[in-house]
Formats: sequence, C-alpha cells, structure tokens
Amino acid sequence: MLDTFMGSGTTAVACKETGRHFIGFEINKEYYNIAIDRINGITQQDKKLKEAGFTNIFDFMEEE
Repeated sequence: MLDTFMGSGTTAVACKETGRHFIGFEINKEYYNIAIDRINGITQQDKKLKEAGFTNIFDFMEEE
C-alpha cells in the first residue's frame, strides 16, 4: 500500500494488522510523530499519562 498523505497513520496501522506492506509519506512533523506512535502501538492517551508521571508495568520491562 502506498499512502502519499499519511496523516495520523490509520492506513499504516490497518496494513500492519492485516499483514500487508506499507509505504507512507507525511510532510507535517506533528502528524508524522503521531503516526509513528500509532504504528508502534502507543496511543495519545498513553503519552499524556506518561507525561503526567503515570507508569505501567511495561515501562519497567527491558528490551531484548
């Protein structure tokens, strides 16, 4: 899938969930960052909670 106006990454997330390949372009840095977070499974609510000082169990897990 080629998405020339990626926005917040909805199409990218759908492609990831259905096992399809995806290429996307986004010129707006703010939307790009939102899309990257969404693709990686991070919601805006998760980011707001973390900024407010809340943590969850996954924050303590080490990456392998």
